[in-house]
Amino acid sequence: MVLAVVRGDLEINEVKLSNALYHEGINAADLHLATPEELAHAGIVAGYTSPLHKDEQVLIVADPSLKLGNNLVAGANRVDYHVKNVNYPRDFRVDIWEDVASAYDGSTCVRCGGTLHAVRGSEVGHIFKLGAKYSELFDATYLDAEGEAHPILMGCYGIGVGRIMATVVEQSHDEKGIIWPFSIAPYHVALIGLDLEKEEIRQVAEQLYSDLNAAAIEVLYDDRAETAGVKFNDADLIGLPIRAVVSKRSLKNGGIELKLRSQKEGRIVPLAHVVQVILNEIKQKVT
Repeated sequence: MVLAVVRGDLEINEVKLSNALYHEGINAADLHLATPEELAHAGIVAGYTSPLHKDEQVLIVADPSLKLGNNLVAGANRVDYHVKNVNYPRDFRVDIWEDVASAYDGSTCVRCGGTLHAVRGSEVGHIFKLGAKYSELFDATYLDAEGEAHPILMGCYGIGVGRIMATVVEQSHDEKGIIWPFSIAPYHVALIGLDLEKEEIRQVAEQLYSDLNAAAIEVLYDDRAETAGVKFNDADLIGLPIRAVVSKRSLKNGGIELKLRSQKEGRIVPLAHVVQVILNEIKQKVT
């Protein structure tokens, strides 16, 4: 059995504990949480145990924080009872002293002595050291300078596309939906056609779609037979960086209505200038 002990205001860090045990030749993957039967057989009362009065069959791993206090309170190995004024080494032994406590906001850095601060982050990639586990299985080797074969040391370096997307949505959105950054948006422009039953408006929308594609601008064209409200809501939900609206109203006002997803209001851009204006927006935001 392994008993890990930290000061009461701290939490066990399982990765640190696993590493400490590994250094002692114990693979944490081979361990399991003690069952009630195993605890009873060892004379341990769950929830009220401590390093007090443990025999040699229990490996005690303790965090150095226990050395920073005295007259501590510990479990009495009896339901609803604790023992006061517990001190090391008078009252209990420790087999392994190792840093096994989780860091917390305001704790002291063990390297520079400064103060640690906790910030929220998102994991978007992994780096794994695989060693020779798989290369040995497949007999994948290399020759050293003396011509002797050795298994290739392998590593795994990956960025999760799904993780990146989830992180971007978490960081960049509003109550209406996603706000894609220009640099990784699936399309740069949401082209919305309204009043498309009128041939002259449809021609303008389709020509603009062709012109944007010809300029290598990624565009998603919404030509569905839906209301303006549905199309606008869907465009906000999908969150493409630029919304371009071709409608009877926009043409009457002199061009196409352009609006960044991050903006509240749009503006009318003359039809002849639309492609260049969009190119300029993309260049400005991406570079």
